[in-house]
Amino acid sequence: KRVFYKTKPGAVAQKPQVLGPAVLETADKGLHYATLKNPGKDVFVKGRDGAWIPARDGMVVLPGDELKTAEGNGAELILDQGKIGRLEVSGGTVMRISQLKEDPLTKDKQTLLEVGLGKVLVKAEPLRGNARFEVRTPTALTGVRGTAFEVEVKERPKA
Repeated sequence: KRVFYKTKPGAVAQKPQVLGPAVLETADKGLHYATLKNPGKDVFVKGRDGAWIPARDGMVVLPGDELKTAEGNGAELILDQGKIGRLEVSGGTVMRISQLKEDPLTKDKQTLLEVGLGKVLVKAEPLRGNARFEVRTPTALTGVRGTAFEVEVKERPKA
């Protein structure tokens, strides 16, 4: 089990804070995350520390982390162990998992993905109650209740 941790010098951490992409065999109960499957050779994840690192199969992607794929290289993201859905991220995509959480009282899940460039095929599981699954692009916000759909953001032509 490998995890990237950050603590202040001389501090004694009782429970380290996970800062960036990691490979976890198990996760704390209540931690919501995505898992990378079959990332291509030129797929990278950017964590809270701002560094892009090569993606690995099984890598955990936390809310706030970004994913970047080079042309011809894609990846699959499993959201919350498949309970929320799956994403097929095409080559040439830049995206972020902005929100992946659950209301502790109602158990309603809230998911927000941001796609800045590229193409993502979303396969969202059916939602219950006041749960939300949204995908934001530079020009639109899409919300679904459980379906498969594709989002594509093309580079704007230069003037």
